[in-house]
Parts: sequence; structure tokens; C-alpha cells
Amino acid sequence: MDERLSESPAGPMVSGPGGTQVEAELRSLGALSLRNLRARWKSLYGHTAPPYLRRDLLIQAIAYQMQVEKYGGLSAATKRKIRTIAEAARGKGDVSSAVDRPLRPGTRLVREWRGETHTVAVVDGGFEWRCNRYRSLSAVARAITGTSWNGRVFFGLKASSTPARRSRPPRTMCSGSETAEPERQEASDA
Repeated sequence: MDERLSESPAGPMVSGPGGTQVEAELRSLGALSLRNLRARWKSLYGHTAPPYLRRDLLIQAIAYQMQVEKYGGLSAATKRKIRTIAEAARGKGDVSSAVDRPLRPGTRLVREWRGETHTVAVVDGGFEWRCNRYRSLSAVARAITGTSWNGRVFFGLKASSTPARRSRPPRTMCSGSETAEPERQEASDA
């Protein structure tokens, strides 16, 4: 498919085979009156445009919807990802855990497990830990812990979907190799 990116008053637009009519319509949006832009919005979206929407945003939204109708919209996977990011932003304001960043070869992941530090190298086609190659981070996490883990959760690249449960207080390291329970204090009425 022959596609090229060009500029119009509506912003960047994709053109492809038979796109000349759409391109002409997109270029003409800047010349339309606000009344005509609002009418175009209603014909595309099926409802009136928000009254507070600035002219430039109105033009961009109309141009986007025209291109969606001509060339297709976002994939279902992209829509799910956008929803996930939006929900994370609404919930706690931190979207970093919702954004799945690809790991590039050369990246080193470090995780401490039961007092031992484990370093995993990201390599082409997988991961390397202790001179062994693995196809997934989950396989590395399983090799380290002996149990099934989501690798991205284990290495802190993704928040766990289930809340952390603690059946006992966390252990602390003493000067020796022994572990000790923290001292418990009685609650007072003060």
C-alpha cells in the first residue's frame, strides 16, 4: 500500500490509494466557518461538538475521524493499551507501570532474591542468566525461585495485578547469617 505523510491545516495526515478526495477535504477544513465545522463534527460523530472545544482542536478531531472512516482506526490492542494507561492515570496518577517498555539487548536486570543478587542480561532473542539462555523472563524467574512467576513482575518491570499479602512481618538481616523477627510493640491507649 502506497502511503505517505503530508501536512494540512488539520495536522499530519496519511494518504493512500484513492485518498485524493479525503486529502482535499482535509485541506479545506481550515477554511470552514465554526458553524460548518460543528455541522461536520455532528455528521461524523453523531452528536454535537463540545461547546468549549477550540477551533484548532475541532479541526484536528474532524480530520482524524475522516481518516478513520477512510483508512480505518486504531487496532483493538492499541485501544486496550490506551484504556489501561488512562485507568492507571485516573487511579494513582502514575502511568509508568502501565506502559510496557521493550527491553533492548545489552540491558541488565538486577534482582535480589533470598540474600543473593541475580543479574540477567537481555540478549537478542531472550535473556541470559548464569551462562544459560532463556526465551522469557518468566523462565529466568522460575529458575531463580523454583516457582512460577510473571517475569516482568519479579524483576519490577510491571506492578503485580494482585495485592501483596504478608502472612508474617518482613525479616531483617542481622550481622550474622541468621535472620531475626522485628520486635513487636504493644499498642497503647495514648
